[in-house]
Amino acid sequence: MKALFFSALVLGALSGSLYGQVQTADVVKDPISGQTFPQQISFDRDGKQYTLEATGATTRKKLVFNVYSIASYVQKGTPLSGNKAQALVNADVAKQFTMKWLRDIEGEKIRGAYLEGYEKNLSPDQLNQLKGNIDKFIGFFSQDVKKGEEAVIRSFPGGTIEVLINGKSVGTTVNPAFAKATWNIWLGPNSIVDTAQLVR
Repeated sequence: MKALFFSALVLGALSGSLYGQVQTADVVKDPISGQTFPQQISFDRDGKQYTLEATGATTRKKLVFNVYSIASYVQKGTPLSGNKAQALVNADVAKQFTMKWLRDIEGEKIRGAYLEGYEKNLSPDQLNQLKGNIDKFIGFFSQDVKKGEEAVIRSFPGGTIEVLINGKSVGTTVNPAFAKATWNIWLGPNSIVDTAQLVR
């Protein structure tokens, strides 16, 4: 009986590892790509420490290709009720998107994809009003990316957005309306990903 019980445990562990079913309390897993992200992250900015918790993860697909895996984070203790995705967009707290590239992509295509995301979620007037912020933000993605590289987009109270590429800050832009527009790319009504997986 003991031998049988031990064999079952081993088989269960192996099958969980082989088929991507292993889940632990300290990671969140993208159900499409299998990429994992920390459940909780902490960092310092301007002498203040922030602790954020993951709300979910999913994959950005273009046609039949997986482009990147993305995880969403929000400042620990932030209540999200009702339409959780929109509540997260509107929350004036620290937030973050972490993207892991799943293929090599040219910088020009990345910039074009972000612009398309803004165009899907903003009116022509809004696009015109936010053009300066959009151009500056898109310009942060000036280089081609390789599979396995990482990009981080952070939003802070007051509408400051900071972009980090492979752990290095490449710039900031400040505008509360632009910060909301950026979060709407992934969490708005015309999201480019499965919002239900990104905010569970």
